[in-house]
Amino acid sequence: MRNALAARCLHWHWGAMEDGRITPLEGVHNFRDYGGYGVTNGGRLRKGLLFRSGQHTNATDRDLATIGAIPFAAIVDLRGGPERASYPCRRAPGFAGEVFFDDRDSASLPPHLQGDLASMNEDEMRERMRENYRGLPFRSSIATMLKTYFDVLGKAEGPSLIHCFAGKDRTGISVALLHKLAGVHPDDIMHDYLLTNEASDRRKHMEEIGEFMQSRWGKMSEAGLYVMSGVYPEWLDAAFDSLLERCGSFDAFFAERVGIDDARREAILARLIES
Repeated sequence: MRNALAARCLHWHWGAMEDGRITPLEGVHNFRDYGGYGVTNGGRLRKGLLFRSGQHTNATDRDLATIGAIPFAAIVDLRGGPERASYPCRRAPGFAGEVFFDDRDSASLPPHLQGDLASMNEDEMRERMRENYRGLPFRSSIATMLKTYFDVLGKAEGPSLIHCFAGKDRTGISVALLHKLAGVHPDDIMHDYLLTNEASDRRKHMEEIGEFMQSRWGKMSEAGLYVMSGVYPEWLDAAFDSLLERCGSFDAFFAERVGIDDARREAILARLIES
């Protein structure tokens, strides 16, 4: 098992990095530009304005120099207070952007999904996470931060960055919802979500998230940690399916849960989309 997983972790897809979307860093996982995608009504999301990543606790000085070259106006930190206290982020010298966060814990698994993680195989862990994703868009702290995120997108005078601990689940759903609001094609939404699997050294990522997750939920199997270090199509599908079941449409979700009316949508998209 260990050798098989190690081989899979070392299988990187450097082609995605060659298009300039992914910026490989030494201590920050999954740092990338999620703009540039075409949208339904013409035009495309601007590049150089929208960034996502994992946390910056282990950012090296060289990483900070790279990140600091981007004049970030705002950082949306989806982690709750306990995560932020245990894993404080490093910022580049001279960083003057505003950091937005909610102190409530946003990373907990629901009680019914926490048990028996030590013996789970890959399929079982994937199913456990699929169930977790069904509730993520409606978790109170995440719902609050989604409102903050969209507010930042409509008002920030410069590039913004959104991140959580690993930059893949809470961040992945948030970015996918922005893409949905903007009219990005579903295939591109899924493509960007799955780039997480290509944007990090997965074995190193396993070690880092393993420390965090096992401190919260107890021992996990290596197969389970491998699953938790990546993302899978059925997870995002589950979140979107749950959203439609509860709200009836994405428009209703944005209006009722995020507070985005037509005027606010237009203001956000006017800033983010270029012809």
